[in-house]
Amino acid sequence: MWTKTGNVRDLRSLPGDYTSEASAINNNGDVVATAKGPRGMRAFLWTTTTGMQELGVLPGGDSSRALAISNFEEVVGSSTNESGDHAFIWTKQAGMVDLNNASTAALGIVLFEAHSINDKGQIIAMGGSVQDHGMGTILRSTATQEYAPAPSATFLLTPTTTP
Repeated sequence: MWTKTGNVRDLRSLPGDYTSEASAINNNGDVVATAKGPRGMRAFLWTTTTGMQELGVLPGGDSSRALAISNFEEVVGSSTNESGDHAFIWTKQAGMVDLNNASTAALGIVLFEAHSINDKGQIIAMGGSVQDHGMGTILRSTATQEYAPAPSATFLLTPTTTP
C-alpha cells in the first residue's frame, strides 16, 4: 500500500501463503486482498487497528476473493464451492453471506461475483443464467461446463428494509 509520504507499506500475506494481491481500499485506509498458497485463494481484510483478518469461504467452499470494500468495512467478492462461484458480502456482524437467495433463484440467475459496494449498501454483481439438469443447479457461465457459456449480466442489488 502506498502511504501519504510516498512510501510503500508491505501488507504481507496470510500465514503459510506465498503471495497476495490487494484489490481495493476505502477512505479509512482499510484494504481487501486475496492471498494465494497451498490452501488455494483466501480473501482477507487489512486494517491499521486489527491487521490482517482472513474472511473465510462460503459453506462448502474452498476459495474466496475479496474485490471491494465500503467505508463501513462491508466487503464483497466471490467464493467457490462445488456448485461454482457465488457472490458474497462479508460484515463483522454476520461474517460471509451468499448473495444468492430465493429471489435470484426465482429469476433463474446465480450471482457469481460482487465487484463493488457503496456506503448505501448497493452492490454491483455479475450473474448468469441457471440450468437444472437433474444434478442440481448448474451455472452455465463457469469455465468447467461442457456447454457454451451464457453471457454474463450485471445486477445492481439495493438493500431494502423489511416491514
